[in-house]
Amino acid sequence: MRVQLALAANAVFSAVSACIMVLGGSWLSQHIPLPNWLWLALGAGLGLFSVQLFLMALKPKLAQLLIKQVVISDVFWVVAVSLVASWFITELSATGVTLVMAVNAIVGCLAYLQHKAWKHQAAL
Repeated sequence: MRVQLALAANAVFSAVSACIMVLGGSWLSQHIPLPNWLWLALGAGLGLFSVQLFLMALKPKLAQLLIKQVVISDVFWVVAVSLVASWFITELSATGVTLVMAVNAIVGCLAYLQHKAWKHQAAL
């Protein structure tokens, strides 16, 4: 897989997730009890991240410059969210736990694919 394809996949997933956070924050709060303003802030930040990823997918030199930080950010997200969710597990609904696990699985897979593509491209 090419780096640009892995980045584009991450950009799409991040953009969709950002929209869900911004537009569905009150629904998400029923399952993962964060205040609506925090869902908005997380969604806005993730939206900006998705723009960066789209630009990286379109500009190989930018991708080469920033891919390591993207992989580290994705791994950090999975670890941080897992730790926080496990700390507050009793506050999450079953749907909330499922959402956290699903998002972490997808972000972890995207980090792996980006890392694999990055290392493959560097070996060429």
